[in-house]
Amino acid sequence: MNQSKPWKSFADQLALLKERGLQVDNEPAALDYLARIGYYRLSGYWYSFLNS
Repeated sequence: MNQSKPWKSFADQLALLKERGLQVDNEPAALDYLARIGYYRLSGYWYSFLNS
């Protein structure tokens, strides 16, 4: 099976989110949420905050 997206660490995922405009006040807490809940599960909640 060919993976189209490379694996990213939690720190890399947070850096990507910040690069895309997410404001993070508490980086350790943000990393904890990513580790416990997951990037894709949290992404469902971010759609309501997108600027269209």
